[in-house]
Amino acid sequence: NEETASHVQNAKGYSTPIPEVHGNNDKSVSASLQPGMESIMQDQQQSIEQMMQRIQEQQEVLNAQLAVRNKQISINELQEKLNQDLEQQQQWMQEESLTANDSPIEPPPATTTLDEAANAVALEQDLKQQQQWVQENALNAGNSPIEPQLIAATPNDGAQATGVNNEHPGNVGEYPNAYKDTWEPFEENDTPVFWHIAKSGGSTIKDIMGSCHQMCLATKAGIQEGHLEDTEVARVRIGGDPDAGQEPSCFVNADTTKTWGIERSIKLGLIPSGLADGIIVRHLFEANALFDASHRGRLFALFRHPIDRAVSLFNYLQYADWELTYTPELAKMNIEEYAKSPIVENNSMVRFLVGGKMEGPVTEDDLEIAKDIVRRKFLVGTLEKKEQSMERFEKYFGWKYIVNPGFQEPCREKLLLGGSNPNKKKLKPPEPGTEAHHHLAHQNKYDIPLYEYIETLFEEQEGLVKDKADGFRLEGAQCCECPPRSC
Repeated sequence: NEETASHVQNAKGYSTPIPEVHGNNDKSVSASLQPGMESIMQDQQQSIEQMMQRIQEQQEVLNAQLAVRNKQISINELQEKLNQDLEQQQQWMQEESLTANDSPIEPPPATTTLDEAANAVALEQDLKQQQQWVQENALNAGNSPIEPQLIAATPNDGAQATGVNNEHPGNVGEYPNAYKDTWEPFEENDTPVFWHIAKSGGSTIKDIMGSCHQMCLATKAGIQEGHLEDTEVARVRIGGDPDAGQEPSCFVNADTTKTWGIERSIKLGLIPSGLADGIIVRHLFEANALFDASHRGRLFALFRHPIDRAVSLFNYLQYADWELTYTPELAKMNIEEYAKSPIVENNSMVRFLVGGKMEGPVTEDDLEIAKDIVRRKFLVGTLEKKEQSMERFEKYFGWKYIVNPGFQEPCREKLLLGGSNPNKKKLKPPEPGTEAHHHLAHQNKYDIPLYEYIETLFEEQEGLVKDKADGFRLEGAQCCECPPRSC
């Protein structure tokens, strides 16, 4: 045999010379070829394992893409369902023409539950995470022939599906910062701002401020008797009954309880005028515009357990024909029917505290924002501790009797005992475990933990007035009406 010398290329790229072959010495040839063949087979095995690993990675990517598409379909189905429910609600609103707290009532979805709506938000967030995973792993798969076609879903798409407004205040920087934090030092231009929550004892606090402490307040009473037409801000005297010996009360001719009234108050220069000893508001974020860097507001409010408040509101609106929210149809319902109806309020405290979010589901994030606003901006009181709360307000704002303590103290005691604007009849809240209690608790799923937080905060805020003794209002009290009269 003619001797030959050539090379073969193995999988690793090394050149291996073919051994010399002499005669028919097959065993010698096999022995000399064996190490090279083993090396080639090992390399091929490694290549196969790498290919299997890549196929597995590609399968995971495909599975994730399928999950993404399925979740997008679920979101679309929820969106269609929510849109149908919204049309039903709008039709209902047109037929019933009901409003609550000067704002349209937003009935809960007719067929879509709050849990379903909340799940749509969670679903959208989960979808985004999975899309990110698909993109990263598709890249990590190396030279994969698969080019994932990702669904272009964003958090805003999910927000539209559930009615969430993502431009709504969602961090501390977007809070109503014209109101001071409770622990900030007092300044001369600070104005007490009472957030009046319906059927939470707010009328009592407001009347103690105006009638007993003789403060001149900005509220809806100030534009009565033709003062809505005033073109300049001023203190005015409203009401009174000369035959009964009742003198008119002092008000500022600006109504800060309505949004249009807030706009008028800004034009009149209400806050810079310094004429209001305090203002009464219902719309927190709108009223924030009344203030500026030189004139800040200080918020305080009296809160009530959401279920107790819901029962009281149901009872009150049956007969209160002087209220814009008067609802005579409620007289035909019992509390359980009301709790199941589309006109029952849904987490109204959280909704107002996060900027008047009257549409869409309330979320855990909304609850945390509401808690932080209350913690930072509100001196809190509770109806269950009404007298202690009023004492707290007086100490915090430095309110003392300066007109006639002999009249002012009995005035205060009478209002704290009997209240202002009480319901004509008493209706006990439903017992836990009943259908009515269950449905009211469901509609206040986030308001209830907010109230429980407020109860804790009330105890903590005792430290804000720890240097002032109980009965502070009587310390150094003056009587300007006593002879010689000085007021």
